[in-house]
Amino acid sequence: MNVVYLRVSTCHQDVNNQMMGIEKYMEEHQMTIDRVIEETVSGKIKARDRKLASVMDELKKGDTLIVSEVSRIGRNMMDVISNINMLCNEKGCNFIAVKQNYYFKTNDLNSKVMLFAHTIAAEIERDLNCARTRESYLRVKAESNGDFVWGRPKDSGKKLVINPYLSIDDIARQNNVHRRTVTRYVRQYRKDLCYKPRNHYLTLAQC
Repeated sequence: MNVVYLRVSTCHQDVNNQMMGIEKYMEEHQMTIDRVIEETVSGKIKARDRKLASVMDELKKGDTLIVSEVSRIGRNMMDVISNINMLCNEKGCNFIAVKQNYYFKTNDLNSKVMLFAHTIAAEIERDLNCARTRESYLRVKAESNGDFVWGRPKDSGKKLVINPYLSIDDIARQNNVHRRTVTRYVRQYRKDLCYKPRNHYLTLAQC
């Protein structure tokens, strides 16, 4: 069974670009897609707290997990190596990262070397992006003479449209904001609403 795992960090992003690249790869290699799993969650969240954990648990020997790039299954080098080691060496599955054209096979030395190299490269790229973002922030702040404010205005949440019968994730998508913006808004401006668990995630419900 070939399982595709798609992940984006926020509701502002979508998985279309990831899926297009994977579909092209699968077509070129004459492979079929049996199942697609989508998830909106930060890569900083550990795999066991994401859908990825259940996906990896369900895979059996000989199955293949396909992602757009190595960083989709972990945020740092040790996390990625641990997940792929468990998936391939312990469970006997295969792993494909399309963007890097990387095919990890069980107990294959060349695959292990390539995995290590790609993971380090991905981590260095993230560190450089963070450094560039920080440098840009400091430059703009210095040029603004103290008038620069980082992030959204504090009152931006007042314009949110809240439907108490939808999940917080759905409300965030409708308003094109992060789910934390919704929870902050409710705490500050909608005292008539409270949180109640339903189907393993929070929804808004009348108190």
